[in-house]
Amino acid sequence: MQIHYLENKYIDKKKWDLSMKDAYNSSLYGFSWYLDIMCLRWDALATDDYKLMMPLPISTQMGKEVIVTPGYVHQLGVFGQKKISSTVIKSFVVTSVRLKFV
Repeated sequence: MQIHYLENKYIDKKKWDLSMKDAYNSSLYGFSWYLDIMCLRWDALATDDYKLMMPLPISTQMGKEVIVTPGYVHQLGVFGQKKISSTVIKSFVVTSVRLKFV
């Protein structure tokens, strides 16, 4: 499994939303259109096929970019087509920790 960091402009939002619709743990909060409304900026971690994906809402606090869940976005995390194992979640968290935002 290869996890890629995607800047917002490189996210295929059609694929994203189709995968979110079919996700085992689908949530309104994870759809691209909802994130576009609620977040000034959001990037993502995703596998090549968008079968696993994790939105990263980015905010600037005290001059530094950080990942912060905005108000009205109550639940985010790793979304996937099947029940997600703790090993997969750990892989996404480790990848996000390596980013400059965390």
